[in-house]
Amino acid sequence: MVLIRIGGVSGLPRRPPVSAALSWRRRGRPQDARDPSFVVLDIVKIFGRMADWQACGDAISCGASEFVPLSEVGKPKKWEQLFGGGKGIRANEMDEAHFKATLSKLPFSWPHTVNTGQMPDRGLVPVPVAPREFVKVVRQLEGTKSDGVASAGGNVALKDVNQCVGEMAIDEDAIQCVFESMLQATGSASLTREGIGKVIQQWAPADGLVDWYTFVYFLTRAPEDGLSPYND
Repeated sequence: MVLIRIGGVSGLPRRPPVSAALSWRRRGRPQDARDPSFVVLDIVKIFGRMADWQACGDAISCGASEFVPLSEVGKPKKWEQLFGGGKGIRANEMDEAHFKATLSKLPFSWPHTVNTGQMPDRGLVPVPVAPREFVKVVRQLEGTKSDGVASAGGNVALKDVNQCVGEMAIDEDAIQCVFESMLQATGSASLTREGIGKVIQQWAPADGLVDWYTFVYFLTRAPEDGLSPYND
């Protein structure tokens, strides 16, 4: 069991050199003008259902990446579970309605990045992405056991966080944003397995690993609560 202790948090991930707040301007295309109704936590809920643990932390990857650990080669990816078939939908293709219906059924685990160099003699240390949002959830769970009885210890297990967030609804606007962002990269009317593979190679051509920061960078819309919680 992994226990989470809050207070004097150290080893938070470094802010990326180019923040997501500047990403649209740096890419030379405007952000989608529609007003978003979703928040950062909604993006965490989505990424945490699509990403697998890799050497760089949790990332969306395909079998073509040379950076996927040997122990993971050949194993089905979490995002591949989206293509489970369905009425009127081929197992290799999905539209937005199928994406929405299937995504919420996938298991959730809070995604992590890795902290390197800030904690001497510790090597790679997994750190939750969007740590402010992570701490908020832990605070909500602190002092309460799964049976609702107050706990004197106040320790919260990572599995408790995963269960809590996994049971939360995902804003449909956030799902639409992610779907449209991937669809825009493929130039197709629907998403296929091969299409998502192309998205991965387009978003992460160097290593084929779409980590949290890369995923956020290519979203066409910012969340309602701003961009700073992505990176803090």
